Amino acid sequence: MAFFEERHRAESFGQIAHDYDRYRPRYPEPLIAEILSHPKTPASQSPRILDVGSGTGILATQLLAAGEHIFSTGCQILSVEPDTEMAGIARSKGLSVEVTNFEDWNPGDHIFDVVTFGQSFHWVDPSLALPLIRTILTPGGTLALAWNDISADGDVGDALASILESFHPRLHSPDAGQDDSMHEHPVIADLRANGFTAEELSFMETLHYSREDWLAMVFTHSAQLTMPPQQREAMFSEMSAVIPDEGLAARN
Repeated sequence: MAFFEERHRAESFGQIAHDYDRYRPRYPEPLIAEILSHPKTPASQSPRILDVGSGTGILATQLLAAGEHIFSTGCQILSVEPDTEMAGIARSKGLSVEVTNFEDWNPGDHIFDVVTFGQSFHWVDPSLALPLIRTILTPGGTLALAWNDISADGDVGDALASILESFHPRLHSPDAGQDDSMHEHPVIADLRANGFTAEELSFMETLHYSREDWLAMVFTHSAQLTMPPQQREAMFSEMSAVIPDEGLAARN
């Protein structure tokens, strides 16, 4: 089953919207710079950006802040987000948000230089989303799909991956922190089939997490949010036991 068909997972984030905003990682600065290097607009003009599945506005606020230093008039950003709790946090940051599923969204006469999905493209039906994106992108416009793929290093990382696998056998998801860096992302085939020129880029950064922050981040993912409470508590306990008091090193 495709992730966008698992609506119980896609709709699970509102219950932890504040934790999501606090603990989900921000995107590497080189990624933000890469996205903003593509709009075919003069520096004196504001690129028009649509951020889909904006959540609490993590990617959108990073783009907005960086755009102020690149374009003399900054960026114009519109967000589309289906969850009211997540959208409320994004609006509290000053973002303009329309609350709806992207597949049901009516763009009116809007057109955009850039369309972004931060940790969200797997929640839309590509057979509906990609044709819609083509109609709202300017000629030469950019579609940017971004995921954070965080994994803990060393023996601690191996132990945590083993625990994750024991609770979610054969779960390979861009929403589950799995490292799939050795293979082309499966969405590339969908992009090419819909006439997009696709390029996959990776931006590495090293991070450090306390035990509390790592566990808080892991348990904002839909795979954990939709577990039966008893299993979720057991997974939390097992993970907590293998993380040392000084925390862990990780890669994004």
